[in-house]
Amino acid sequence: MRNSVIQCFDFSYELSWKMLKRYLEATQASPAALDTASFQNLIYGWLPRSLA
Repeated sequence: MRNSVIQCFDFSYELSWKMLKRYLEATQASPAALDTASFQNLIYGWLPRSLA
């Protein structure tokens, strides 16, 4: 049971990391823009769709 929870967390972490990387590449965000950016809307905008 413990190993499956760890594996699930690892999968979720890697998937979110790759999604964030693709999003940043698609928007061509600069380092200065990232310092002031808030990804709160991105996360909250994605959450309801995944739970529906």
